[in-house]
Amino acid sequence: MNQVQIKTSARTTGAVKINPSDGLPITKFMKFFRERDYKEARAISRQLSEKDMEKPGVTFRLGVIHLHFGQLKKARGLFEKTIEVQADHGPAMQNLGSICLDTMEYDKAEAYFKQSLAVEPENANAYNNLGACCSYQGKSEEALAHYLKALDLDPSRAQTYRNMAQHHKFTEYDDILISILTALSNEKLSDDDRSHLCFAAFKAFDDLGETKRAFSFLEKGNRLFRSVIEYSETADKDNLTIVRRAFRPAEMPQIDNFVADNPLPYTPIFVIGMPRSGTSLTEQVLSSHSQVHGGGELPTLNKIANPMLAEIYGKVTSQKLQPKHLEKFRKQFIRACADHPHDCAYMTDKMPANFRWVGFVKHALPEAKIINQIRDPRAICWSIYRLRFSTVGNGFAYDQVDLANYYHRYKALMAFWEEKYPNYIHNLHYEQFTENQEQGTRALLSHVGLDWEDACLNFHQSKRPVKTASSAQVKKQLYKGSSEAWRKYEEFLGPMLKALGPLD
Repeated sequence: MNQVQIKTSARTTGAVKINPSDGLPITKFMKFFRERDYKEARAISRQLSEKDMEKPGVTFRLGVIHLHFGQLKKARGLFEKTIEVQADHGPAMQNLGSICLDTMEYDKAEAYFKQSLAVEPENANAYNNLGACCSYQGKSEEALAHYLKALDLDPSRAQTYRNMAQHHKFTEYDDILISILTALSNEKLSDDDRSHLCFAAFKAFDDLGETKRAFSFLEKGNRLFRSVIEYSETADKDNLTIVRRAFRPAEMPQIDNFVADNPLPYTPIFVIGMPRSGTSLTEQVLSSHSQVHGGGELPTLNKIANPMLAEIYGKVTSQKLQPKHLEKFRKQFIRACADHPHDCAYMTDKMPANFRWVGFVKHALPEAKIINQIRDPRAICWSIYRLRFSTVGNGFAYDQVDLANYYHRYKALMAFWEEKYPNYIHNLHYEQFTENQEQGTRALLSHVGLDWEDACLNFHQSKRPVKTASSAQVKKQLYKGSSEAWRKYEEFLGPMLKALGPLD
């Protein structure tokens, strides 16, 4: 939901005056940045002079570049330096707020967004991000107010309509629904914006019980977004084939001495599975324990594992998984831990797609614990299909058959891991957990190696923010029957149900 500011006006960024005809590094840097060729801009930045680096326009742009590559710590330092030199630099404040959202430092994020509004009081983006900040903290009324303010300042913000709809209970054709439908009537809308609005309209008509009309908007919203993102089912299959190849050998490389000499700062707990399978609930239960820090969905393993697979199975040379790869994996993971400081003995990472990396975790991070979240596939696929994710990483999510096929690939890979590493992964069945919460919680804590704490049973009372589409649900007491919600739309889900086939 949070959006990064790349505003580069002279007033707000301390614009750097350059002569387009000279060949100085600063000239090249600014050219590459203007063209959003961030890779070249980052490379040329190493040649910038100390005087160049003192200019807020340069530090801000460097911060944007590092943020683009996911280097939060470096980006944060550069934005902080920008504000030291230019105290009224609104975009730097907004980007600091966005980084704090990513690291779940919500009080700091809120403060930065409010500071940016003191500089730019008409900035709709800041109000949108404030809405996201409140949403993650379960403050729905405040989130709704901020989203409405953002739309008041900029009625063209289609994404904000979608964000807002999640916090508004539609009981009639009110002004908000009329605004959504009015916005949809604009023939000049991009497919991306129209998709946002269709998801908002689905939420409205779903609330009103008009299932046929609701689903028509949902189907259109999914189809539109599927057309604007890049997703290759073939590439997804190939990725999992390579994963299996890497970990199929009976004898795997050992790095016991390296592990002993390079301890982790905490014990990671990876909650894996399909999106919308209950991973947020499991993390909320665990993070209610005094020794567990909830990390949310972290991109860490993806950022380490994907390039490593490319290195092992490159186009030029192909090699086997070797100790050096596992050592490199562990070193990079330890380095990434610095971006999420805390004082707990454990930290969760509930990125569902980490199910791909069980082998790397097993051999490079042997101290880690893995929880596989299992749920009725019909409930999972419906819950995914009815939402538009805030990132583009779930390209399979916007087509009923793609969704079912992805689920089958997940199941097949988990079967591979179970066969290779028996009794290593703790399977948590969502429906069983909702039927007997205490029994499930005790088994969960036992697997992780934690003593019982009553707070884990009363997880809904935790004040910990939740940064996912499940933020509202996990703030409530556990309820049964949510896995049957798909039946309301069963008549429209034929392609998905057929592709899923018989249940286990």
